[in-house]
Amino acid sequence: MSGRDAWLWITQNALILWSMIMLPMFAGLEAALLAGLEHRSQGWKHLFALPLPRSSIYLAKLLVATLLIGLSMASMFVWIYLTGKAIGLVNPQVGFERAFPLLPIAVLILAVYLGSLFMISIYVWIATGWQSFVAPIAVAIVSVFLTLIISQTNFWWLFPWALPGNVENAIFASFAEPGNAYPLNFTAWRALAISVGGYALVALIGCRNVVRRDVL
Repeated sequence: MSGRDAWLWITQNALILWSMIMLPMFAGLEAALLAGLEHRSQGWKHLFALPLPRSSIYLAKLLVATLLIGLSMASMFVWIYLTGKAIGLVNPQVGFERAFPLLPIAVLILAVYLGSLFMISIYVWIATGWQSFVAPIAVAIVSVFLTLIISQTNFWWLFPWALPGNVENAIFASFAEPGNAYPLNFTAWRALAISVGGYALVALIGCRNVVRRDVL
């Protein structure tokens, strides 16, 4: 196995587990905890009494959730590097002693992150709209099972939770094509466009709901 192939192999295995199972659960829990701070203490009444647009409060919650997921993706980048180096010390023949392919792995992680935006926005909308802590967690659990099924069909791009993992698969398919140095094919671009567009659309819906409600 070449050095580049070894690094991409470990990245692929780490990201597929993360994007299809761990990320949906983590994002749902994170959104539930962020909204739960106000739900448990009736903090929405205090926030809505401040001289701030209600939409800005909702968007702040959404931005924090988005940034926290971004930090988790950045930490994965670091852990992939450290794990590869550790394996290389134990077994130098694997190929991790070669140069770390910074750009391809950065593109993969960034694409998975952008592919998760639609899902994050849905979680924040659910968590702020329902007082029950269970609602976003239940959606996260069900979505993991549905993702594993829907990802095997041709309609995965219609399911927000399937976007991160299938964006990754599309990019790896491009890497596997001989002489193809451009990682983003039509499948990846379509999934990213749906994710970013869905993120904005659900954010607008969430802002509208918050503005029209008296108390959350």
